[in-house]
Amino acid sequence: MRRLKDKVFRKKVGVSPNDNELTRSQHYPVSDYMPADVGWPTWPKASSEPDDTEDVVVVPENDWRCRTCLWTADPTIYAFGGYNSPLQFIHVEEAAIRGCPICNIVVQCVNRLGIKRENNIIDFIKVDWFRIREDPHPPFQIFRSAHDRRAPRRNAIVLPMNLLGQSTSSPESLNWAAYRLRRCLQSHSDCNVSKEPFRPTRLLNVNSVHLDVILEDAATLPAVAEYAALSHCWGKRPITCRTTKNNYLAATTGVPWKSLPQSFQDAIIVTRALGLDYLWIDSISIIQDDEHDWNKESSKMFEVYNRAQVTLAAVHASDSSEGLFVERSKFQVRLDDLQFSYGRCSIYTRRIHRPFHSWEPKDLHNRSPLFDRAWAYQERLVSPRTLYFTEREILWECLKETACECKEDDIATSPKQQYQLGLGKSSGAPQWHHIVSEFSRLDLTVESDRFPAISAIARSMGQARPNAEYLAGLWSDSLSRDLLWKSKTPSKGRPKLKLAPSWSWVSVLSGVEFVPSGSRPLFEVIETICTRGDNDTTIPVHGSQVINGKLTLTGRILQLEIGMESSAQQGTLIHAHTQKKLKFFPDCQSPSRGDMEVQEVCALALTSNASQEPKSFSCLVLSRDQGQIEWCRIGVLFNISLGGGQAKLPLETLFREYASDALLELV
Repeated sequence: MRRLKDKVFRKKVGVSPNDNELTRSQHYPVSDYMPADVGWPTWPKASSEPDDTEDVVVVPENDWRCRTCLWTADPTIYAFGGYNSPLQFIHVEEAAIRGCPICNIVVQCVNRLGIKRENNIIDFIKVDWFRIREDPHPPFQIFRSAHDRRAPRRNAIVLPMNLLGQSTSSPESLNWAAYRLRRCLQSHSDCNVSKEPFRPTRLLNVNSVHLDVILEDAATLPAVAEYAALSHCWGKRPITCRTTKNNYLAATTGVPWKSLPQSFQDAIIVTRALGLDYLWIDSISIIQDDEHDWNKESSKMFEVYNRAQVTLAAVHASDSSEGLFVERSKFQVRLDDLQFSYGRCSIYTRRIHRPFHSWEPKDLHNRSPLFDRAWAYQERLVSPRTLYFTEREILWECLKETACECKEDDIATSPKQQYQLGLGKSSGAPQWHHIVSEFSRLDLTVESDRFPAISAIARSMGQARPNAEYLAGLWSDSLSRDLLWKSKTPSKGRPKLKLAPSWSWVSVLSGVEFVPSGSRPLFEVIETICTRGDNDTTIPVHGSQVINGKLTLTGRILQLEIGMESSAQQGTLIHAHTQKKLKFFPDCQSPSRGDMEVQEVCALALTSNASQEPKSFSCLVLSRDQGQIEWCRIGVLFNISLGGGQAKLPLETLFREYASDALLELV
């Protein structure tokens, strides 16, 4: 893989608040950069004035129409207008021979990329997209260069798009990234989320003409240090340059370039290209074998990523050895020029990408391991600006806009933007439930990192909910709804070492989701106690481990027994007096009667919504050893009715006739 060597860029990219597009010089600024020591490596330039090639496809004059794809040569019609698909490839090939420029482009694409030809089916999806049936990858897009001066102003068949350099480390790509950052800093007041001063405890100083970088601490850092932050997968490879107690002093005099893995080297190159002097990397900026330092610094994740000028996300790299940059010579292919009677233009093809900015797994690129990591979820959510380095291109995301190098995904609204818009609205419970559902399904190498890995989001949410107390992953102002989480199946159970109180979703290793809840709480909170595991009051409560916690409640309980019938998804409860069976969702593997012979089981009524549709009645399922005072949560139980009428829900009826008042302590 060809990469940039260490450079220091001498020229920053300027932008006017009114600029909407890159100027031509900003697109291709190779001559504008002045490296400090050595020259740029040579890449084939994505020129705005492509050289003429001998091979051309002559576009027919007016009144010509393709019988296969239904393209017409009428200049008043933009692109082809038929969508006559699906088509056998052999028929498309025959139409290309007859002179159809669109069919010719498809045939060229198949031939040059080595895709199977025989018995293949071509689907024309839209104006400039086509899919090859037996090709498992995304469809192709046909386009012309947006900066090809030779392109005729009249109908050129296909849409203009930005050309991409052969690597995301190319000057074109890095200058595009610098432009986006400068544009946001100067023009987007909404993205300047806080004016409160913050300086990380340690930063890498990358403003050097030498390869090596220096780790600086508060004693040498300036009062205001503009920095980038790296979001990456640690992976299974050991990071040899990580900061420890033994090498900390040495790192403050210099971190050897050769000791840095590829992702760190690439992040330094990008940071310099953006005109920034400092870079924050978790494994270097935190002393990894110092428990006190790790707890203190990990609790600052909100400030670190929220106050960074930009976050660099190594999306496609599964560990720090794979780097940020990628070669993309096969991602974009130049085809034969189109020759019109009134002009000529170059034609390219590349695969389309799904709306990356949705963050949905189905829309992500094939290699996006960073989106499987729980730590990275909060890093991109609280960062006001993020540059995503994917397996195809660089994408930009801030609180105001989204963009990609190819200009195909510029109009999406991202979860980052939705999150910021939703902060402070109503109770915040629906937004928190969505965040927890997304976060809890993601991977953590260390099970006990669940609280710190969501602490930045909790800190951000806490600022928007100043009157709410954070209770081990739940909130006091929406406690009745926050308690109604259930494990997604198949359940991974609870960890060997206790992570949180049983009533917290952090206590299970499975992903969780929240069940529909009524608007009327059916219990009263007497006292809440959360015992911090770190005993360090300097660490914000949102970042603290809460292994032990107690909720003291008064409410209505229904005595039940565990039934014999159970499955991986559901357990059975029996009301002894009526012998009525109730299905419930266990937090872990469904308990059997043999497991619970010496335990007492009950359901605590949490919420109801009997006066509105849909009707609902929700409970927690609790158990305790005989003679004990404290109860532990083991599952959730609820009834929902979508039908009208005045009929009572079965669970509601049982509670009305057989429940009793009780004072409970949940641990």
